[in-house]
Amino acid sequence: MYNHDLLNKMMDEFGKENVTEFAKMVSYMHDVLYQNAKINSMNEPSEHSYERDWWKTKYEELKNVTL
Repeated sequence: MYNHDLLNKMMDEFGKENVTEFAKMVSYMHDVLYQNAKINSMNEPSEHSYERDWWKTKYEELKNVTL
């Protein structure tokens, strides 16, 4: 399932306010994992940077939208 599809399902189930906070937290989580991967010279920190950036963008969009 793609992030966009997951986001839509979560919006239906949990509402904008909760999903906005989730997006903020999951973006933070992926930033921590990205930083850890960089420090430990792991091969694929890019997956975490993509997820971090995608969820951070959605967080910014959601917190600025009035439904």
